[in-house]
Amino acid sequence: MAPTMARLALVAALAVPAAAQAPRVELAGFAALPPDTFAEGPPSGRFLSPAARGAGFASQPVQGFSAIRPDRSNPGSWLVLCDNGFGTKANSPDFLLRIYAVRPDWRTASGGSGRVQVGRFVQLSDPDRHVPFKLVREDTPERWLTGGDFDPESFVEAPDGTFWIGDEFGPYLLHADASGRLLAPPFGADGLRSPEHAAVPVPDAGAASAATVKRSRGFEGLAIDADGSRLIALLESGPLGDAPDTIRLLEFDLAAQRFTGRSWPYRVSAPGANVTELVAYARARYLAIERDNAAGPEARVKRVLALRLAETGTEAEAVLVADLLDIADPRALSGLGPHFTFPFITPEAVWPEDARTLVLVNDNNFPGGGGRGPAGSKDASEFIRLALPQPLPR
Repeated sequence: MAPTMARLALVAALAVPAAAQAPRVELAGFAALPPDTFAEGPPSGRFLSPAARGAGFASQPVQGFSAIRPDRSNPGSWLVLCDNGFGTKANSPDFLLRIYAVRPDWRTASGGSGRVQVGRFVQLSDPDRHVPFKLVREDTPERWLTGGDFDPESFVEAPDGTFWIGDEFGPYLLHADASGRLLAPPFGADGLRSPEHAAVPVPDAGAASAATVKRSRGFEGLAIDADGSRLIALLESGPLGDAPDTIRLLEFDLAAQRFTGRSWPYRVSAPGANVTELVAYARARYLAIERDNAAGPEARVKRVLALRLAETGTEAEAVLVADLLDIADPRALSGLGPHFTFPFITPEAVWPEDARTLVLVNDNNFPGGGGRGPAGSKDASEFIRLALPQPLPR
């Protein structure tokens, strides 16, 4: 296909209105956490540009939510996982990796302030020295984990109360107890190494990298199967050699604590899109978020999908559940008018509260933005509750 025709085909694919494929969802609850929200901890952001002269923040920003799930110990509260901090391994060594408990006071048709309260946090750490490479905070007895060590993008809570966390730098799976303390060395999958992997050398000028997974394309999604026997880890894009615009889902056996070698491909529905979340809601059924790399008025693909995994090796099937760029808000819960959109560059977290209700939150990419405000402005972390017009497919 000629370059001009290829561009036209891409525009046409991205411009297909998802509302034509699925009934419109409605905003049932809204809450927002201001971008300048901080928690106790040492200074951070000193390696950000232009804060390269030792400036930054006096403590730890509460931001970059990449996954969400209910807080078992506190009904009404949610656990949110922060990613590596400020976007790269180089600029995030002073960002501490944490799971925060938050409580939205949902603005609904019955009232509510729309504010979000930040509660306790779980600090990820490795005091027992399971990590086989040098950590940034070797100077602390707890050996806190930072954004210079890992990039956590997904997590699940196992039936025993421990956490499994998907990382992009390895890519690895991390296993931690309820206090955030690592219980084992990082689990890698055979043949998968990102450019940030500790064993991948920086290539000489002009030389090819030894990495087999693209940068920032590791375990973006992680789900625990409905029966609790396995994890499904989702690569944001397939290993080098896979077909273009393909992601891959890998099986991890929890009893054996190893990747089994079984996997499923999925071809994204829009060229250039990525999949940024995976949550199980029924046997062989998962929710996923598919999004493009645009934001605000330029955004075209921000969708919640229901995936079905059949026989190993067969392509995952997808059904559109919600178009995040076409949400009805007849009660003006968002304060943005009757037509609400969730146009952030990185909507990364979704949870099925029940068969007809979804909860989502964006990664606000603090201190940057990418969605709600003009260029250069900071975005809040927006929590939304969506009412589906029909139950999730089974």
